[in-house]
Amino acid sequence: MTEEPVRFRRKIRPDAVWVEVRKAWEGGETARSVARRYDVGVPALWKRREAEGWKRPDLRYGPIE
Repeated sequence: MTEEPVRFRRKIRPDAVWVEVRKAWEGGETARSVARRYDVGVPALWKRREAEGWKRPDLRYGPIE
């Protein structure tokens, strides 16, 4: 008897979740902490960041109020 290979299911998240992920990441949180909180993969976050052109504000002058 042979073992079946382990198959991973893709996590499909609604656009509303990705809006919150983007806000959190652009707000300065790390990709890992955001991914953990919203249950998305870090590589998926990076891929979407590149595809959609997410940018963090320049924080050299302190936090945005």
